[in-house]
Amino acid sequence: MANGTEARTEEIVDLTVINQDNKREETAKALEVAGVSHLLEKFISEKVTVDLIPLLEDKQLESLGVIHIGQQVVLRNYCKKKKVQSDVNSETKKIFSGASSSSSCSHLSLQSTISKATKLIEELKSNPSARTVRHTKKRKRGGGGSSQQFQRNLIIIDYQDQDEDTISTLRDYEKIYEGAIILNSDMSEDDIRREIVSLLKSKKTMFHVFDGITGEDIQFVKCANRRVRVPDGKYIVDGNGIKAMYRNGAVYVRLTRSFSMLDIPVKFPKASSPPTVTLPPRVILPSITCTSNVTLSPSSFTVANASATIASPPGIVPTGIVSSVMVPSTINNVGVSTHLTVSTPLNTATHTSSCEHSFSDPQQEYVDILSDSEDIIFEDTNCQLAIEESISASSNPACSDFESVSDMLQCHIKKVCSVAIIPDERQQIVVRRKHIWSDAKRALRRPSFNSSIGLNVQFIGEDAHDAHDAGGPSREFFRLVLKHMCEDGNLFAGSTTERTLVHNVLALESKDYYIVGQLISLSLIYGGPAPHFFSPSVVAYLLNEPLTTSMVNEIADIDLLSSIKKLMDTSCKEEMQELLDSDNFSFRFDVGVNVPSCSLNFEDKDQIVLAFIKSHLIYSCKGELDQLKEGLECLGVLKLLQDYPKLMRPLLMSSGKKQLNATELLNLFTIVWSPVGSNARESEESVIYAWTNYVHDCAGAGHKVNDNIVITLEKILTFISGSDTVPPMGFDGIPQICFTGPIHNSGRAPDNKDIRLPSASTCGPILYLPLCLTDPDLFTEKMDTAIIGAQIFGIP
Repeated sequence: MANGTEARTEEIVDLTVINQDNKREETAKALEVAGVSHLLEKFISEKVTVDLIPLLEDKQLESLGVIHIGQQVVLRNYCKKKKVQSDVNSETKKIFSGASSSSSCSHLSLQSTISKATKLIEELKSNPSARTVRHTKKRKRGGGGSSQQFQRNLIIIDYQDQDEDTISTLRDYEKIYEGAIILNSDMSEDDIRREIVSLLKSKKTMFHVFDGITGEDIQFVKCANRRVRVPDGKYIVDGNGIKAMYRNGAVYVRLTRSFSMLDIPVKFPKASSPPTVTLPPRVILPSITCTSNVTLSPSSFTVANASATIASPPGIVPTGIVSSVMVPSTINNVGVSTHLTVSTPLNTATHTSSCEHSFSDPQQEYVDILSDSEDIIFEDTNCQLAIEESISASSNPACSDFESVSDMLQCHIKKVCSVAIIPDERQQIVVRRKHIWSDAKRALRRPSFNSSIGLNVQFIGEDAHDAHDAGGPSREFFRLVLKHMCEDGNLFAGSTTERTLVHNVLALESKDYYIVGQLISLSLIYGGPAPHFFSPSVVAYLLNEPLTTSMVNEIADIDLLSSIKKLMDTSCKEEMQELLDSDNFSFRFDVGVNVPSCSLNFEDKDQIVLAFIKSHLIYSCKGELDQLKEGLECLGVLKLLQDYPKLMRPLLMSSGKKQLNATELLNLFTIVWSPVGSNARESEESVIYAWTNYVHDCAGAGHKVNDNIVITLEKILTFISGSDTVPPMGFDGIPQICFTGPIHNSGRAPDNKDIRLPSASTCGPILYLPLCLTDPDLFTEKMDTAIIGAQIFGIP
């Protein structure tokens, strides 16, 4: 008897252990689907299993380390479906086990079993949430039946009020959101719509309000050949449907109604009489002052049913109606619609205009006077020209006052570039790392090369199949090609920090200097580093500035430099004449100093020295300099250099290159922490402590790995971003530090097989630090290995 009891006890213990193992496996699978498998130990320690996860609130999931909304949605949905499947399986097993437990299964019991099974099937049919989601498209071969998490680029375009038959392109829409979205193949269409709506609600913009947006206000569209169209309906827009419809490309979503504040009707405060507006000669708005103390000026609101009284001065007869008036956003009191009346010395017309559209074009920030008679026109053409210039000046303000180079470049890019939204439609540049200069020249010499649509750089053998250039490859390309150009002795001479141009007929004929200028322009415009290697004389020539005698040290010919310096050191006329008559100055006749030295005055010494400097530094390679200038005209960069020399000069000279220090590099990154008090937070703080010490060790002369390798701050930044300096345009995104891998138990040393190297996504730029690198010495070892061995973009 005792033996039977012990056997049953052991059996119960074994079942308990098996049940715990099963729950652990199910929890691990759920976390893997949501992309947070490193949190398994934390979930187990808190005794949170698959059946409890759907009951957790957002804050509770955040405390466990699941901080992203998309991951929370994926995790909950997966666990809900697993629970439904488990309940269905249990109920089915219970029905059939009950039927088979009877020793004699009669016809009546069989009918009862069939009845219960039929009832269960009907219940499952009536409750869609209780059955496994089945997709219309077949799974790919070898895909299995498990859900998969995937990431896509989400692009949301604004609403356009136009006919359905009208063919629209991407240029017709305003892009109001672009960013990554994490989805899961098990997500339903409603889940995906809720995720997109949550992203829009979190977006801050001065022209849109998304507080009232719902899932019904968005529409999935496709973009082919830059044309926007609605899919034909053969796809279900769920998780697998998104993958089938858009494949590896961006997910395009269009708003079905406007959320722009420009469409919100605003009324004037009530006035006792219609406001009067006077148009002075040769000035037409864009600011109108009314007698009711209301200022009409450029704004984001539209007046509905507005009319005004406009008094025209003699000589100008703007007969017609005011079709629309823009009013300032500072109007607080909302009253009745104000009547606006148009009056002139010849006639007076009153009109109430219903403004059904709003203005987003700055050129329409004035009162638009429409002529209702072909016989009455502006007779003063000079006045009309003045009006057009006034409007153009107000809509395109001169970019004269900038706080930084980045602001100036951003303003310039909006004028000269129209970067394609789809990466594949940008200008492709395919290069090999070991042949960077020759491959770059081949790409830029292509007749179809278009520099204004953006760049998509690909390193052969290093990019993933579906990867696109999101900034990192471009920065790496420009850093490498500028470094190669600077070190090329066939193009430049002098020290590496003050390079002058070499007279090279072959390079001149093949237009190599034109490509140098073109690459510098592209680097500045598209987020690459600046060329901090030109000499002051080259910069002065590019900026149309005069040369000075202090530039004599740029002369690479040692004998010539020595002779000119001796001339500069002479203290009297006789000494100067003796030196000019010597054999060392036989070159003076080629420069144009061919008069007898006795006829020269000592006061002419500086002018003669300057002539020698110009002859050697400028006129000996003027063809090359002019070709460089021609290349810099690409995208209007040369004009920027000459219009804003104070801002642009530091980008060309080594003296303008800001040296990195440890504090600046550390402050450059935003750390993505886990919630305070979580298990991961302690490990993260230890890893950041090791990272901070590593950066300080690499400051100054750098951290010496061996006799041949020294890790500097510039190499760290190159590993993370692809650029050894912060580009003049800055980085596209906010540099971040994220954590990967399981939480390290500080009580034991991690196994080497469990240790991952730090990695980086240069496009972000994002630095990924494994949570197991809590020891500073181990961190230094692994970080050195990662930086030295890094050759590709993205996460290894």
